[in-house]
Amino acid sequence: MKFNNQQKRSKSKLNFSNILPVGVVSLVLCLGLVQLWASHRLSTNGEKLKQIEADISNLETQNMLLADEVNKMGSLAEISQRAQKLGLIKSSLVLNITPRNSVALNH
Repeated sequence: MKFNNQQKRSKSKLNFSNILPVGVVSLVLCLGLVQLWASHRLSTNGEKLKQIEADISNLETQNMLLADEVNKMGSLAEISQRAQKLGLIKSSLVLNITPRNSVALNH
């Protein structure tokens, strides 16, 4: 059987009208999957970011505590107390040695 032009056109319109809804549904489905994937990624990255911020806060707190401990251990009172524990005593004799000829003054 041979189709005339009108029958061919009606058949092509029929095919296009059947394909269009399937294409739209497929496109909507694909976009929905992309949105689901993007939401999942954002959620996962948000949790990682919260964990990193908590780690930073913890490290900053530890850093402040360690800085305070360094300052305390470096104080003159602490050093003097440690020296006494080690058996070191304060010398009453202070000896200053000066050179006869100062090299720095002679240019």
